[in-house]
Amino acid sequence: MRTALFAGAVMILVAGCSASDYREWQIAGPPGPAGPQGPAGPAGPPGPAGQAGLPGPQGPGGVAGAMGPKGADGTFVSVSDILFNFDKANIRPDEADKVREVADLMKKNTNLVLRLDGFTDDRGTDAYNMSLSKRRLDSVRKALVDAGVEAERIVVVPFGEKRPRCTSPSEPCWQANRRVEVYFGTEEPLSASVRGQK
Repeated sequence: MRTALFAGAVMILVAGCSASDYREWQIAGPPGPAGPQGPAGPAGPPGPAGQAGLPGPQGPGGVAGAMGPKGADGTFVSVSDILFNFDKANIRPDEADKVREVADLMKKNTNLVLRLDGFTDDRGTDAYNMSLSKRRLDSVRKALVDAGVEAERIVVVPFGEKRPRCTSPSEPCWQANRRVEVYFGTEEPLSASVRGQK
């Protein structure tokens, strides 16, 4: 009896399978060839910046500037600041050689023009110090003209207590600020083609 029932069930199953559409069969064949590549998607956000690379080789040097005038012995002339006493505009005897040196240089190099910048220390009002720096410039300018330098070759610029060399409240610092700076040039605006500190 059991054998008969089992055989009947198998026949029913086979009959049902044979009646199914072949498209319903779950049969997997080998994979087909890859299809064509689709279009590229939109670009993603940029990633973080990488580390900086090593510096490149040093570039060539720039063009050398014009040389300043030479002294009688062929060496370059160095002119230091002309210094002044506190609240004074007259040229000190120990500074007179600097003025003579500038005058000699100007007379030997007639193509040069001269610029003088005048300064004071920070004691006193701005207005008074500006006036004092002008008087110091006038003293140096007059000494140069008296020594034979044409007045039209000299330009003076007062600064008062501006542009100090140092700011310490001490006599060495104040002395460094009480000065007239000397610049030589060959055209306007005057270039610092010669500038020295002894």
